[in-house]
Amino acid sequence: MITVEELFHEDDYLFIEEVKSSPRLARLLDPSLARKHQAIPVSEERGRITIAMVHPENRRAVYEMNQFIQKPTLFVRAKKTTMEALIAEYYPEPNTFGLDMIAWCPDTGKKREDENYLKYLAEILDARVDWFEPQEKQGAMIYHQMLENIASETPSLLISSFPGNYHSLPFLLQTPQIYLLSRTPINLLSFNKPSWPINKILLILQNYSEDSLALNWAIRFARSSKASITILPLLRPVPKMFTDFQHDLPTILQSSSNLGHHLRRCAEKIVAWDVRGSIKLRNETPDWQLLLEMNEGGYDLVILGYQKMTSLRKLCKLDLFSTVLKQGSIPMLFTQTDSQGKKGE
Repeated sequence: MITVEELFHEDDYLFIEEVKSSPRLARLLDPSLARKHQAIPVSEERGRITIAMVHPENRRAVYEMNQFIQKPTLFVRAKKTTMEALIAEYYPEPNTFGLDMIAWCPDTGKKREDENYLKYLAEILDARVDWFEPQEKQGAMIYHQMLENIASETPSLLISSFPGNYHSLPFLLQTPQIYLLSRTPINLLSFNKPSWPINKILLILQNYSEDSLALNWAIRFARSSKASITILPLLRPVPKMFTDFQHDLPTILQSSSNLGHHLRRCAEKIVAWDVRGSIKLRNETPDWQLLLEMNEGGYDLVILGYQKMTSLRKLCKLDLFSTVLKQGSIPMLFTQTDSQGKKGE
């Protein structure tokens, strides 16, 4: 006896090595069917939808998906690992939308305002909040306790209005935020003054691996709060005497350079998720680019990637982070992992 599936040999299906989709395409297929059959729509052309899946020879799976889509379809084969990654991105299980976060409000003078802000963030992020109550009320032991708490609870996000008297603590040249970021792979949202609802987000681009996680977090905040995203890549300034070599955004976006490709990919992802966005350039030094844009742009949240570094690059980056933390008043999110705790590539 020969089963129906055995009539279809693997070679009867086109195999595609590189599989790409988008939120718009993914919405064409029911998430439960996508997860069940390890399939995802990858293109739509002239009314026909191409679907990549691990086992396109599975006639029952093809029938179920055709019944749902009700359009002409073409099925192609893709690697299992590739499909698992795409399905995790576009069709996450319902319980993975939420995240766990630790919140700390050390300033008793404005504790109610801070707590209301934290509750707002928990609501738009669909987060479960664990309020941090240190046994010690001052000194470096607070942060040692926090590190222990993070290690035991493994939250996705730490949100706090850090006290302003950290200069008296033994952090050497580090702020408490940098102290924590350098010792645990946590995403940290630090704020001096709450700004909500979140309508405008500033996304800082610095490094490709760091930027991918920061972009994902920016899109998550923007979609949940209906905010817009402004992308600001931090570039080295060009002296004014070299007018012919000034940074030109249209030229960069049309170029085949790494920066041009990176900006286009970020813009494509923002558009794919139906988020309003824009890109801009500045020509000051990186710290002043960030500080001036924060002061002039009317933003409610700044998002940038953090990565542990060594040597001179570490000193330069730590100086940049410390400067904006000390002088900036807008809430800042430093990202190291995604909302499921995965690190950047």
